[in-house]
Amino acid sequence: MIVTRRFDGAYLRADLVSAGHRRLVVSFDWRVIGRSGFTDMTPNPRFLAAGYDQLMIGTAANDWFVNADTRALETALAPVAQDYDQVLGIGFSMGGYGAVRFSRKLRINRIVAVSPQVSISHIHAPFEWRYREEAVGFDAALGDLTTTADPALAGHILLDDLNAADLAHGKALQRLCPRLRLVRLTGGGHPAVGVLREAKRAGRVQGLLLDPDAGLRPLLDDHRAGRGGQQDYWSRLARGLDRNHPVCAAKARERTR
Repeated sequence: MIVTRRFDGAYLRADLVSAGHRRLVVSFDWRVIGRSGFTDMTPNPRFLAAGYDQLMIGTAANDWFVNADTRALETALAPVAQDYDQVLGIGFSMGGYGAVRFSRKLRINRIVAVSPQVSISHIHAPFEWRYREEAVGFDAALGDLTTTADPALAGHILLDDLNAADLAHGKALQRLCPRLRLVRLTGGGHPAVGVLREAKRAGRVQGLLLDPDAGLRPLLDDHRAGRGGQQDYWSRLARGLDRNHPVCAAKARERTR
């Protein structure tokens, strides 16, 4: 296994973990509260064991990979992707946006995106108010997925359908890329794998990416099996039901006591 830096900018970085495979997984950094620069990028041994090299894209800020380095990164990494027969993408929240944003330039044909955004700009996501600080400097034109997402992109978007903003993002992404399938992990939170993480089954996400046919059912089964005994799940469920189903919300809240 050889790790080489394929892009080294002030705002974006990309490391290629190569074992000579003909298939590639592109992974994207996620939003880090209080981020103060680049974080360490760690390869996932599961991808290598399954016969994939890994390209890890990191960012110095919570900027959704939209900054002064974006165009240069695309130019530098497009030839890297061209060397592979198949390219997959994976990301959580901000990283899920990245997987869609770079899908055309990096020839990504299938993704798993967990609670991704279509944008943080009110121009393209008027329903999004959570990332106000980051949205101030966000370049809506450079971050516009209508010009950068591959409309043939396939895969799965995992989301908690009780989170109104995340559900709106998922539907907007599906309109851009109709082959993306929404997978509703009710009560999973943001990102939507809260139940799976608590049950120590978060690896199901990587399994779904590597085998979309066989990987979905175990993921759903583990989410359903794990949620009953988790107080965080019942708290999220109660909050999600409060407005339209107050009686059900009260019953869910009783499970947290």
